[in-house]
Amino acid sequence: MAQFNVSTGKFDLRTELRHWLIATAIGMPMAAILTYVITMSIWGTWSSFASLLIFTFSGSILIGIIKGTKDRRKKNQIIKEHWKPEKRDQQKYNNGYETALTKCKHIAMKHKLALANQRSQLVFLDPYGKEITDKWYKLGIQYFLNQHVEPEFDTIEKKWLLGMHRRGRSNFEKIIDDTAIAAQGDLRQDIVYDETMTGHEYESFCQRILEKNNWQVQNTPGSGDQGVDLIAEKNGMKVVIQCKKYNKPVGNKAIQEIYSGMNYYKVFKGIVITNSSFTPSAIALAQQHSVLLLHHDVLNSPELDSMLA
Repeated sequence: MAQFNVSTGKFDLRTELRHWLIATAIGMPMAAILTYVITMSIWGTWSSFASLLIFTFSGSILIGIIKGTKDRRKKNQIIKEHWKPEKRDQQKYNNGYETALTKCKHIAMKHKLALANQRSQLVFLDPYGKEITDKWYKLGIQYFLNQHVEPEFDTIEKKWLLGMHRRGRSNFEKIIDDTAIAAQGDLRQDIVYDETMTGHEYESFCQRILEKNNWQVQNTPGSGDQGVDLIAEKNGMKVVIQCKKYNKPVGNKAIQEIYSGMNYYKVFKGIVITNSSFTPSAIALAQQHSVLLLHHDVLNSPELDSMLA
């Protein structure tokens, strides 16, 4: 049986030689006998002998072509049979990509509020109004994909996620970003003050109002924040903010803390936001140190920007 090498697309040398010998052995006698009988009666002995040689050679070539055609058909059949499993694997691979995208969307939706909050902290506008997303892609999206999406994937899905094809990785990144943006929009549409809010929830409440009004807002770490809860930036103007949810007037301590934060973060404007009011001494101290004292309702006012100018 002929040995066909699928990787090279050729039969082995021994098989090729055997095919040629068979073609010659069959073609030469047949062509010789037929040619000699026909030409002997027409042209004579010498003409018949010359014709014999010509047609013998031609006959062997013809038989070789016929045999070669059969070999090519056989070769194509072997290739077809050989690659059937590969095609099945490719189909499975492509299906794995679609499954991975769907799974990624599901995981992102489970964490959409956290993603929205993270995007708010890591994305900001440059002085020309362009979003700067470098930190968000590195510390937000890539971290989420590596730590929360990849562990949920099987081997084929991980190949797509790990960037064996660039379009695969970029599509996963887009899913995370789109989910975070959509969740940011949902949060901004549903901003309602609640008296039962905790201090941390009140900070998030103030942050969402600011973001709704096109401020880029970042949270500060829980410790070592120098009394600053939020850092907000808009149109090149940067301010530090302390949020105080009190059931009594806010006193001097809050003003002292935000002033310390202004020096620490090297900004010229500080804000203390509350649901309550301020003591007279706090108001006087704030005036001395360029600290703005606001009720959270003022955050929705179009006059806020001019108040900070």
